[in-house]
Amino acid sequence: QLELATGVGIAGRLGYWIVGPLSVEGEASYARPRTDTPLRERVGITTFGGWVLLTQHVGKAGTLFLKGGYAGVSFGKCPSVSIPGSGPCGSAGAIQGGVGGRYALSPVVHLRTDATVNRSLTDLKFSNVSIQAGIALMLGGAILFVAEFRRHSMRRRDPD
Repeated sequence: QLELATGVGIAGRLGYWIVGPLSVEGEASYARPRTDTPLRERVGITTFGGWVLLTQHVGKAGTLFLKGGYAGVSFGKCPSVSIPGSGPCGSAGAIQGGVGGRYALSPVVHLRTDATVNRSLTDLKFSNVSIQAGIALMLGGAILFVAEFRRHSMRRRDPD
């Protein structure tokens, strides 16, 4: 057990739409929660991960996606003497999966939400759940999104 309380963090990601519904993303995140022990120590957690996403358009401006991938999670350097209740240290590899959605405010600016779960694959055993929300900028995909939006709209108006 990691003995960590819930905390707030920050994340950033870069993605590339490969073809059709398939895209890839790289993600980095940082959080600094306290331990849920009497020590209440802060633990810095850094995660670097990669995702493969499968996306489905929903309505005129929305998308839903499933994602899966791998991440490296670091809890910082371990002290030379372990102190019970001070929280985890070291690093671990983890498989991860999740679901999410985007809603286009414009062809470039989207609201995005993600719910993810990861499970460690190393001796440091843990599972983690996270919920993220923020703004996604579709800088390279604006033209593709507009083209898809127009095609989708024309198809809906066409009675054939």
